[in-house]
Amino acid sequence: MFTLPIENGISAVMAQAAKAPVRFESLSLCESWCSAEKREYLLTFDGKALTCCEYYGNWRDDKEREEWLEKRITLTKADYESLCELFGSIGMRGWLGKSYSNPDVLDGEGFHLELSENGRRSWSGGSNAFPEGYREFIERLRGIFD
Repeated sequence: MFTLPIENGISAVMAQAAKAPVRFESLSLCESWCSAEKREYLLTFDGKALTCCEYYGNWRDDKEREEWLEKRITLTKADYESLCELFGSIGMRGWLGKSYSNPDVLDGEGFHLELSENGRRSWSGGSNAFPEGYREFIERLRGIFD
């Protein structure tokens, strides 16, 4: 019988867990630029449908943000499940709790990701640097609104 050393087993389990579907009640991604304008994608799942909002502008609080709503659409539970699978497959869970920064780039582009999962809030963010898989993640979010 062949067995893996314990450290390989733990690594394999952790790698598998990092790719598990990312199920969420709410997900907010805010991108910002030097111009102080920002774009936010807000996704909320109520157990039956996924409500997706896209905001663009310069607001100070949640109430004022509603004035900058560009699109609001509702997707099915199947669409939600598909997104959860995609977010897991690109390794989004590994981003949570981490900050990304590149001091050699000064274009002021940044992001803030906040996720509510089972009543627990997690975040990730950065300035001028992005985690692996971020491009696929943002393309999928933008695609929801096209």
